[in-house]
Amino acid sequence: MNAEIFNQLARLPCFKGLDVSVIPLVGSGNNPCCKVIGHQNSDAFFVKHLGLQNIDAAMPSTNKNADIKLYANANLVNHSAIKPAMHSETNVLAMNNALADISPAIVYQDSQWQVQRFINGTSLQDCALSHDEKTAIAMDVMAALHATKLEAGSLAPLDLGSALRSQVGLLALNEDSEQRLMSLINTVCPTEQGIAAYAANNVVTHGDIHFGNIMVEADERPWLVDLEYLCLAPREYDLAMFIAINPLTLEQFISQDCRKYKYKDSDDKSSNHQNGHVQPFPGLAVQGYQASSGANVNVDLLRAYLPVCLLLNSLWFILKGRENEKFIASAHWQINAFESLTQSSTLSYLFTN
Repeated sequence: MNAEIFNQLARLPCFKGLDVSVIPLVGSGNNPCCKVIGHQNSDAFFVKHLGLQNIDAAMPSTNKNADIKLYANANLVNHSAIKPAMHSETNVLAMNNALADISPAIVYQDSQWQVQRFINGTSLQDCALSHDEKTAIAMDVMAALHATKLEAGSLAPLDLGSALRSQVGLLALNEDSEQRLMSLINTVCPTEQGIAAYAANNVVTHGDIHFGNIMVEADERPWLVDLEYLCLAPREYDLAMFIAINPLTLEQFISQDCRKYKYKDSDDKSSNHQNGHVQPFPGLAVQGYQASSGANVNVDLLRAYLPVCLLLNSLWFILKGRENEKFIASAHWQINAFESLTQSSTLSYLFTN
């Protein structure tokens, strides 16, 4: 964490006037993260710098107004130096109550920072479990999140079209490349009319559930962290993003081997059954989710979301790759998966601008 970011953190209202230690966390995510320990009461907090690209990005956030600070009812908030915005505090308190058994409390959030209670555990990614065991835990956590209820207006609805267009703008491509990319986005992105039919089934979605965003305590209790992209969307969006960002799960989805997975209920009359034949079941992630949630997954909608998630991830990794080359490999495999899934022409021009 560089000095400029550290100084910004030290000036956050939730830490103002407090004696704290800041410990950078290596490998804890794609943006700078640290652990902050308060010396007075030994409280520990996980702090994530959301990155400048998140200020203008259209991905929904718990913070509907980037200039409003959000506070929760934690020890730091009770410090005399803090003057919380009450309507924002109420909003976050409601969210913390709804997610109390799923995610550590949000202590503070603005356009660049998110502060949560620190979970003293190991990321699911680093746990000594098989991929299938990790997937089962992730699906349990996802199902629990989707079952939560928040008051109307607490979260913004998903807007993938705006998110993609925002990423294109941040990439600052040449005119020809931008036109080619925008044409592709208009082709693969689900239309508002097409998605509107599923709005009644919207749930609270995380938007970035992967093994690294689930912390497991010593008692094996999992916690979902990194809530910056919470939004209202069909459950299939969260599943698509999970599949897109997990290489083995994605390979299983795209592979012909996925045809061995069948729906348990052959009498299901959903759109996933055509001409009286059971359609391919896309892997253990969806099986596990359906078992945990008791909800039916619309695989057609899942398939519609998946290429959009792959493309959005690709653009994000390319943008991050300009700062750190370690992200370029991730951009390449996301693009390769997108091309394989959509049978589209090469997107190599995105790396030459």
